[in-house]
Amino acid sequence: MGEAVYYIGATFKSKKHTERVFKEFQSLNKEGQQAYKFWQAHRGENSEKFSEAFIQNFPVVCNFLGELPKDSNNGYAGRLNFIDEENDGSISLHETTITASATVWHFADWDDFEIWFKERDALRVVCFSDEYTDLNELLYYKLLDTR
Repeated sequence: MGEAVYYIGATFKSKKHTERVFKEFQSLNKEGQQAYKFWQAHRGENSEKFSEAFIQNFPVVCNFLGELPKDSNNGYAGRLNFIDEENDGSISLHETTITASATVWHFADWDDFEIWFKERDALRVVCFSDEYTDLNELLYYKLLDTR
């Protein structure tokens, strides 16, 4: 399985709001790790039964994902790559910024994280992987940083 390190950062207006979002993000990722393990353990089983159990056991993740895949075998591939702080993942709080990284499947899709942060009033969200990083793009984002 190919892997890559994914990075995401989000900035917010106030420290208090950032702290609340940080705790919520940690909780999301903890439940997400359990959802991933559940999916792997039940992959390929009856999709309807899988979906019922998934919805019952992982309501926060279901809300995060929005529309759930109909295929319980490969439908969740790339969408359950949550940050595991007990292994190599990292979620950090820096005043009004949250940063996170993890080694995940190299075709992971962290668009849901970007949307999630924006729904919580992030002023700016940046996400990239070490596999598909354009250093000019990183330089561009750094130049936009007005802090």
